[in-house]
Amino acid sequence: MLTRDQSDAAADALLSEDRRSQLDKRAALESGRRKLIAHQRAGLLGLAGFAIGAGLGYLFLDTFTPAAYFGLGSGYLAGKVLFRGE
Repeated sequence: MLTRDQSDAAADALLSEDRRSQLDKRAALESGRRKLIAHQRAGLLGLAGFAIGAGLGYLFLDTFTPAAYFGLGSGYLAGKVLFRGE
């Protein structure tokens, strides 16, 4: 018959692999969540850049479309640079 210490050691040995896989899955989900948040923040900066570029293009140029696209691209790139560590 097993003592309490031996049965605890056997249970830990059987469950340790399952715990490791759960921790790995949790870490992967957390990493994906952080990447999604950073991508969403970059998208919001791109949207803000689009609006600012459209406004500036409307005020200073004949057409606002190229300025809006430039603002979109520059805002998105700025967001990617700012939020790349998250």
